[in-house]
Amino acid sequence: MDAMKPLFDAVFGLEGFEAVAFWLVLFVCFWIIGFALDVILESQGFGPFWNGVFAFAGAFGGLYIRYNYGFGASSTALEPYLTLSLIFMPAALLLIGLSALRSRFG
Repeated sequence: MDAMKPLFDAVFGLEGFEAVAFWLVLFVCFWIIGFALDVILESQGFGPFWNGVFAFAGAFGGLYIRYNYGFGASSTALEPYLTLSLIFMPAALLLIGLSALRSRFG
């Protein structure tokens, strides 16, 4: 987690309105993503809350892989695309895998 220390310092260093705004935006995004995934996945989904939890866990996992294993360190021109793909792909794969398990065993 040492590679993500600057991100954690920036987030936990927020004070006052900035901190409240950041956590409120994160909470609202959490629920919007949860509800959107619930609409998309329908009966294969886990409900808005758990869909949001899995999406954010996958996104954090992607960021963890990105910053701790240094993908794309040689090319800075592709860094935004690499970071975005490593945010969305683990979350999508986690939800698709869990939905497949739920339809298979649920």
